[in-house]
Amino acid sequence: LMVELAIGLKVNTLTVVAKDIRRTPVFPLRRAPFNTEWFGQNSHDRGIYELRNKFGGKGFILGHSFYGFTDRFWAKNPERPEIFEGERHDYFAQGYTNGPYDVWIPGCPPQPCLTSTGFIAQVVKDAREFFDGKGLKYRSEGNGDMYGLGMNDNNYYCRCADCMKLRKGYEHDKGGCFNTDEASLLYWTFVKKVAEEVKKTHPDKLIVGYAYFDVAVYPEGLELPDNVGVSYAYFDRVPSGKPGQDLAQYKEWAKRLKGRIPSVWLYPTFPKETSDGGKWNCFWAMHGHHLAQTMRMLADDGVGGVMVCGGGELVDQWLYAKLYDDPYQDVDALLTDFFTK
Repeated sequence: LMVELAIGLKVNTLTVVAKDIRRTPVFPLRRAPFNTEWFGQNSHDRGIYELRNKFGGKGFILGHSFYGFTDRFWAKNPERPEIFEGERHDYFAQGYTNGPYDVWIPGCPPQPCLTSTGFIAQVVKDAREFFDGKGLKYRSEGNGDMYGLGMNDNNYYCRCADCMKLRKGYEHDKGGCFNTDEASLLYWTFVKKVAEEVKKTHPDKLIVGYAYFDVAVYPEGLELPDNVGVSYAYFDRVPSGKPGQDLAQYKEWAKRLKGRIPSVWLYPTFPKETSDGGKWNCFWAMHGHHLAQTMRMLADDGVGGVMVCGGGELVDQWLYAKLYDDPYQDVDALLTDFFTK
């Protein structure tokens, strides 16, 4: 095979020296967004898109991890009877006698009792078994060296005397903010107790709490041990309260638990999710420059990755894909690249 080089020299052999090029994305965890509507039901095209944009990685996203306790300890679910381990109603919130609430069976309390010694001991046991390689219990959450404790997605907390002592007692959305501290002391005291017990047997493991809704604010007057991490729900696009409130709450976590934030949640699902529910149309909420600022801040704070809740618009989801990889890129150059191609 004759090869003619650019300088006009003809040679029989072209030697190409291979280089070992390795690159490390800024965020170890690059979770693919869900509800990417532009793919419709075409899972193949969506999979190709995710591969091309290097979604995946190593890390931990924490959500609501206690829903499985209903099938395990309240009553036997005929759809999955093998999950049932025995009746332990002391694990569940007091003060609720009818339903349905947020679980499969009417009458089952909607949250666990976070001061129940039995419940705390069960969670510690589940975490230890996970770290010992015995797997996760039904609907619990953990990955690698991290085990998650995420409240159910409602504010029907236990009304027993011990739990009420640790609550602030005001109604949700006081002052118009979604992320509050109404039950922060209650929840994070529970997280602390679990972490302290797990540390006795697994000192190198991390117990991760979910700072969201009424347990989003760092608990006033409580020192969390060094084996506690946090996954924060950060409403950077559509603030959940007064301007700057979400940012200030996030920065407090970042200051106190720096290096122990395996992920945050971001919410491009709004405002479209709200307009869909209300049967009205909203204008596209593209926020490319602000998004770039947020991603750089998270990287500077040592956050491990992002869980994008909802779909958002095509241009912003494309920016997420690029900024996961390197949030320090020129966002104007990225936008120019997007719209010209």
